[in-house]
Amino acid sequence: MKYHICFFCFLFSITVYSQNRNVLWLGGIGATSSRWDKAIMAAEVEGYKLTEVNTFNYAPQTNGIAGSANQMNTEMLGGNINDVLGIGHDGGGIILRQMANAPDTKLSAIILDGVPNHGSKVLQKMLPINGQNDMQLLVDRVIAFRSNANNCNACRIVEAFQKWVSDVNLYEQKYREYLPNSPVMNSLGLPDVPCAVIWGNESEDALTLTRLLGSRSNSVLEGNDSEYLECYKDEIRDRQAEINAAFLDGIVQSVVTAAEAVGKFIKPTGSSIAEGVGKSINSIYEGIKAVRKRDKELAELLECEMVHQGLNGYWNLIVTDGYTAVNQDIVEEYDCCETCYGEPDAQVQGYCFSYCMQLDYPCTRTTTITYYQYEPHDGLLSKSEQLLEGAVKTYEVKKVNHFQEQFWSQQPVKDAFVDLFNGNAGIAFRVPK
Repeated sequence: MKYHICFFCFLFSITVYSQNRNVLWLGGIGATSSRWDKAIMAAEVEGYKLTEVNTFNYAPQTNGIAGSANQMNTEMLGGNINDVLGIGHDGGGIILRQMANAPDTKLSAIILDGVPNHGSKVLQKMLPINGQNDMQLLVDRVIAFRSNANNCNACRIVEAFQKWVSDVNLYEQKYREYLPNSPVMNSLGLPDVPCAVIWGNESEDALTLTRLLGSRSNSVLEGNDSEYLECYKDEIRDRQAEINAAFLDGIVQSVVTAAEAVGKFIKPTGSSIAEGVGKSINSIYEGIKAVRKRDKELAELLECEMVHQGLNGYWNLIVTDGYTAVNQDIVEEYDCCETCYGEPDAQVQGYCFSYCMQLDYPCTRTTTITYYQYEPHDGLLSKSEQLLEGAVKTYEVKKVNHFQEQFWSQQPVKDAFVDLFNGNAGIAFRVPK
């Protein structure tokens, strides 16, 4: 009898673990998210057995008229669907949080991937306020660095940025729900079901906006971020090699790393952080003026790249809504005796040298500097906006921007989902193979 019981238990275990897991995949609004198709295919190729319950669609492109959390919960109730694992990106994650807290929800766990869990500050800048759009002011500011250069048509980064902002504004009504302290955000409680968070940290080279826009243009493929990345750098290097002037090395290096330098700089005394960034960029621009006297073509290339770098530098500041002050001690070595040479009194100078000899110079001295560093972000949402208190497990996906968070072709993203699907964060997230 015991043998038969164990045998049936064995058969039961096979049945349970061979069943498909119901998974609800939700993307966000089209301007800042895309479909999960590639991730679903990748998961199935890896052997995960899942059943998509997306027979109905969350349709944010209709400005919230259809596809609300209540409607989606009702659909699942009517379809007799149970034990659903919800996976949401961008605003899709907000819908999941609303669904999870409904008393009749069929969600048993949710994965929030690049979700504005505390709202998005940058959307406040992208949406018009009193008829004025701060993003156009930003574009005007960086274009002002360009003097007599060409139209920078090779890169088109400014045009791509303006098009993106325009697309976001098409869904203004829905995006306003994701502003910090909006009624929707204020009404969200912590999820009543187990929750895991995946947050993007695009920390490659501070060209986060460029990478984001590149991935957006390839969002139906693999989210590759290289579309606008090397716009002028190769041309600049080739032209520099032709001129072969040593004085250009420092100027070129300053231009092509300007956005990165903005991410960590010493705040000038008496200036705001934004003013400090502006002064830093203007300082580089003065060097470009000197190049113009030697080579107009190279100067034009540098100016275009400066627009590209400046746009990214300011964008990093806007996304994180400010910088964090960091104090750092710099330890320098110096020759103790060097302080003695300027002493006019010969006797005091003698004592000074004698003292230094006893110290076995060179000596060290410590200087404390204060610099400002922006918060890590995925190109659209800061770290603190993506994190959520009470999450069972949190995954940082490095060198991944907001659009790439939906692609398993990005190894850190795949690793996070595989860990979850394998049940390493708890059985609630497990998808059988």
